[in-house]
Amino acid sequence: MIELLAPAGSFEALEAAINAGADAIYVGGNQFNARAYATNFNLEELKEAVALCHQHGVRLFVTVNTLYQDKDFVELYDYICALYEMQIDALIVQDEGLMDVLKENFPDFEVHASTQCTIHSLDGVNYYMQKGVKRVVLARENSLAEIKDIIAKSNVEIEIFVHGALCVAYSGQCFMSAENGGRSANKGQCAQPCRLIYQLTCDGEPLGKPTHLLSMADLCTIDQVGALIEAGVHSLKIEGRMKRPEYVYAVVSSYRQAIDAYYKNQPYQSDRTMLMQLFNRDFTSGYLFKQRKVVNDRFSGNQGILAARVLHYDARRKRLCLEALIELHQQDGIRIGNQDHGLLLNKIYVQNKLVNRVEKGTVFEIEDPLSVKKGTEVYRTLDHQLEKILSQRRHHAIRKIPIRMQLNGTIGQPLMITVTDGTHIVTINTNAHIELATSVPLSIGRIEEQCRKLGNTSYVLDKIEIHFPENGFIPIKALNDLRRQALTMLDQQRQDLLLHQLGPSPAFQAVTYPDSNRAKLSYYVHVETLEQLQAVLTDPVQILFPLNDQFDEANQLAQDYGQALIGVLPAIIKDQEWKLFDQRIAKTLPAGLAIGHPAALQRYGSLVSFGLPGLNLMNGYALHAYPFVTTISMEVERKEVNQLLKTNPHSVAFIYGHPESMRMEHCPVSYYYFHEKRPHCQCCKQGTYELVDRKGAHFAMQFDACCRTTLYHPNLRNWLNYGYSEGYLHFTTESPNEIRKIMKLLNL
Repeated sequence: MIELLAPAGSFEALEAAINAGADAIYVGGNQFNARAYATNFNLEELKEAVALCHQHGVRLFVTVNTLYQDKDFVELYDYICALYEMQIDALIVQDEGLMDVLKENFPDFEVHASTQCTIHSLDGVNYYMQKGVKRVVLARENSLAEIKDIIAKSNVEIEIFVHGALCVAYSGQCFMSAENGGRSANKGQCAQPCRLIYQLTCDGEPLGKPTHLLSMADLCTIDQVGALIEAGVHSLKIEGRMKRPEYVYAVVSSYRQAIDAYYKNQPYQSDRTMLMQLFNRDFTSGYLFKQRKVVNDRFSGNQGILAARVLHYDARRKRLCLEALIELHQQDGIRIGNQDHGLLLNKIYVQNKLVNRVEKGTVFEIEDPLSVKKGTEVYRTLDHQLEKILSQRRHHAIRKIPIRMQLNGTIGQPLMITVTDGTHIVTINTNAHIELATSVPLSIGRIEEQCRKLGNTSYVLDKIEIHFPENGFIPIKALNDLRRQALTMLDQQRQDLLLHQLGPSPAFQAVTYPDSNRAKLSYYVHVETLEQLQAVLTDPVQILFPLNDQFDEANQLAQDYGQALIGVLPAIIKDQEWKLFDQRIAKTLPAGLAIGHPAALQRYGSLVSFGLPGLNLMNGYALHAYPFVTTISMEVERKEVNQLLKTNPHSVAFIYGHPESMRMEHCPVSYYYFHEKRPHCQCCKQGTYELVDRKGAHFAMQFDACCRTTLYHPNLRNWLNYGYSEGYLHFTTESPNEIRKIMKLLNL
């Protein structure tokens, strides 16, 4: 049966997920995870959480899914040791260096490759399989057809997201939050700049009004669960470690019911209105089901559901008159229009009298200090009655485990009980012996009655078999004690699940590399156009050029100057797109390949000669996994970069260029013209497009051969005056003259 994987950002949410029917739960510790602002779990809480999960037959995964620097690894290693010893079921990991450390030191600790790894192709899956991962969380940009193909051709478990928030960028390929204010998404601190308003421009002229051009709608596939099961997916994952327990309970319950209905071949009618009421930014089935409209440009917060419409505003009394479109209650939360104008319905007036509810069609008034236009739509963002119901359900719908009991006894012998959940078995005896009844014997019916008194335990009696003498007697207290002791022992067996048996690992030994191993490298100059290429052809540098339809011409031009170009592959290449690049490589014979994702290394092997910043290599353990020159992540501070350069002989710094902000499937240009993405619509060739934020900062856009968009940050990185004799430079929007001036600063 397919696994239902639920989020939990707090212990209350974890209990809600268990009671709602989750098969597995993922949580984060107080350190080293990608939801730094969730409540999260300390080590003592994690011990309690894993015991509770295992008692209920639920697996517990811990996220260690951010990027780490060398200085983090001693503390990180101790943390992993603690998780290992408390029998956490699996770790969810992003950092390649950590994966190698885990494979070497904890070979029986199950590792899942996080969605932060940006795994989107079969070659990517196979690369991480060699890293020792048992499961891959695929990118949310993969379609169901692509997923089916990967499943058919791979030997790892495949997990996909099915509900919750979507990032506009490929996870792991968004750096905007870090670049804007130092809050790195790859460190679990994303400030969500994609939810802000942006103005699209073409050749400097604004197109339309500023809107939420990058704000994704929320994923919901509740009505496609059957198709996902039939695709062969191993695990359906719900997003939401920042969500409240009521949300977790309701969403997990809904997907549990849909999954169970599928396996029982029963019809299932989803309650999408309830799911939308809990939280939504509009719902989409996403790239998973090839939905072209995946953003909600009107409002980036909780959309709620349409609840009322403004009739007029009484400025003198500061009251808003509305018509209810659904039933509303006191303490409901509402949002007025597509703005952050929210109110709690503390006072509801009908014909100037206070009421605690209004039915659909009722005209009513509320107090509001802000004037609102007639016809403005009002959305309910909090259903107070629903929250009360869900709170009661999550506390009282305790998940029960079916058990079987067998009792055997004869006169003069102890009463023996055997309890099993189908996997674990407990057999114990009473201290007291069965006696010959002097008055009323203990009936089988009374014994069964006492055995069914399971109270607040985790169990429900599914079947009982009793063999007891007709004239026998044993005190009820002895029978109750026997039942309680057996269940306590069963609890302990279920909680003491032994997953890791190799014993505690030794203290962490940091790997060091002597300075003398430092190789003599070069400047690696990445240009985007033929005009830019001509500006650097006479310089003694390694030149990188996109492996696009101009590469053949560029390579011929370079050869005239005695240069050989390194072909730059897009970071995102899906399985059906590799053929295009296979053909270009065979035809143009580049001097090497520059890659932004390890899937290309898996495919092209020794042809790869350079690693771009998008590989997200932050530590020596990750850098040393690559047998060629790699660029240190642009999120590493200069002091730490210099240290890595000393100890990693085939690494270079990113010393000049506009850093990538995000790489995305979504196209703001196509969305502006068609209100959806139309692949290869060619609109991007009509001019130079930018996004402008609310502060007036301009983000350049680039469109690759696979019709994906890369956004570049306006803040230029310029480390040319810090004495680097080698490094990576990336020219994006610079003119040939600007490039020549910059190249002179290198003193070549």
